[in-house]
Amino acid sequence: ISKGENLSISAAQIEKVLGNEHVAGVAEKLGIAPDKAAGQIADLLPKLIDRITPDAEVPDSETAKQRVAAAG
Repeated sequence: ISKGENLSISAAQIEKVLGNEHVAGVAEKLGIAPDKAAGQIADLLPKLIDRITPDAEVPDSETAKQRVAAAG
């Protein structure tokens, strides 16, 4: 977490961190291929973290929920 944009993450890193089963589960719920799901998660995760931590500080859980909801 830092001020400004966070570093990007690759689909392969998402698969490694979450595991193939979790990525496959997300993909199934979305009706897409697991590799596409991993790519979309990799694309969205840094943006979501930026939105949740605009001041480079981890907020309390209620604030984090509000920021996620506001992200649309």
